[in-house]
Amino acid sequence: MAEFEIRTHHVGACTFDLTGRYSEPRILGIGTHGIVCACTDLLAKEGVAVKKIPRPFQSAIEAKRTIREVKLLRSLSHDNIISLRDIFVSPLDDIYLVTELFSTDLAHIIRAKPMENQFVQYFFYQIMRALKYIHSAGVVHRDLKPSNILIDNNCDLKICDFGLARTVDHKMTGYVTTRFYRAPETMLTWQKYDVEIDMWSAGCILAEMIEGSPLFPGRNHTDQFLIIADLLGSIPPEVIKAICSKSTSDYINGLPEREKIPFQKKIKQAFPDALDMLEQLLVWDPEKRIKADAALLHPYLSAYHDPADEPIARDPFDWASLDVDHSLETWKTLVYYEILDHFGGAIAT
Repeated sequence: MAEFEIRTHHVGACTFDLTGRYSEPRILGIGTHGIVCACTDLLAKEGVAVKKIPRPFQSAIEAKRTIREVKLLRSLSHDNIISLRDIFVSPLDDIYLVTELFSTDLAHIIRAKPMENQFVQYFFYQIMRALKYIHSAGVVHRDLKPSNILIDNNCDLKICDFGLARTVDHKMTGYVTTRFYRAPETMLTWQKYDVEIDMWSAGCILAEMIEGSPLFPGRNHTDQFLIIADLLGSIPPEVIKAICSKSTSDYINGLPEREKIPFQKKIKQAFPDALDMLEQLLVWDPEKRIKADAALLHPYLSAYHDPADEPIARDPFDWASLDVDHSLETWKTLVYYEILDHFGGAIAT
């Protein structure tokens, strides 16, 4: 690996300490716990995206989150998932992750103009293809939303930003996913969430691609829940039984009965197969929610479905090394080892 001197770039109010390989940074946006800029890769002679993770060693929690994201980017290898090209550490101990640069994201496309059905289908197919692989690796993304879905000029799609990803059987907190795409079980204080929360988010994204605006645009936590209830009707008793908080279950039981509104009355632009897909994605009970592998078999995606080209992960992601309590210094050392392992001992300093 070639050595490149670190150079400081001031972009607006942000500072990027980049190796000499990367030039002309410009801000793209804010990630889960970092700032993303576009740069020119002088070695590869193409554009790349560089995510700065500032002060990743200010606490053990931040260091653990950083190593989790790096490990996931290194482990997940799929056409519809962002891949890690380079990684380096600045003199201030900020970490920079370099990935492919995409021309836009799904959020910009949705806002730009109404989407034709063939594009909605193709994008949704790629999302399901990615989720099939991610979930087979024992990973839940937990922050699936249009701005985390990158699109290139060929309409090829990649999911990015795994900063909140977790194992499928870990006790998770309810703070997952941007509110509009948050599965109801995360708001109902369940103790265990699984891959179904990603499927709910995917259903919200599908509806938004069809309609051009968020399906559940809640102003706050409670409003979000009530908007969902207005469409899906009252929560079934079996779902209420899974709520861990007595105050939450008492609140739910005190709400007036609501009748389910047919999806075709709410999402008027959708084709019948798309409506059926939404009916199987956006349901209260996560155990009744369709999985990604089954969604790929649905008639709505028949034009793109190819069982020979929808791979699963070769091995499950190894969460064991992350599911421990280390000191900050130990986590910091493990992050550096991860970087050294990725590049055979070369870290830019």
